[in-house]
Amino acid sequence: MTKEMSDPAPGASTVMADTYDRLRRIAHQHLRRYRPGETLNTTAVVHEAYLKLAAEDGGFWSDRDEFFRVVSAVMRHLIVDYARRRQADKRGGGALMVTLKDGVPSADAAVLDVVALDDALKGLAALDPGLERIVECRFFAGMTMEETAGLLQRPMRSVERDWARARAYLLDALER
Repeated sequence: MTKEMSDPAPGASTVMADTYDRLRRIAHQHLRRYRPGETLNTTAVVHEAYLKLAAEDGGFWSDRDEFFRVVSAVMRHLIVDYARRRQADKRGGGALMVTLKDGVPSADAAVLDVVALDDALKGLAALDPGLERIVECRFFAGMTMEETAGLLQRPMRSVERDWARARAYLLDALER
């Protein structure tokens, strides 16, 4: 059998490799911001997100930007769940929590930020679900303003205004 006959879709491996690379970049962006622990890495986040999406019914997205937004949201939820579990494990057992040096943030500081950000996003979603979608696109999926406006089918200026509103809300919520 010739190579052409055995490869059902020439170029499919290139598309898959490009998609996998972008998924790894998105996962890396999430982990770089959070640093929830040494046991969670980029590959694990990508693979867990795939398993979660594969287990769900449907899986049809309007375009690739929508796919990456959904995958990014799944990755964010996986990381937040991981942080919440880790935080719960560390609270138990009556162990005394101490820092090694004053002024040096502990590894738990990043975990708390993940949980606080997730809580702030839930508050934002309750206020305006459209603002949460913009944050998912811009902050988590790493989309440009143009990609976000196109995906949400909204005028660019409207998305820019709402992005500024969402950032202001999140900043205020995280400072409390």
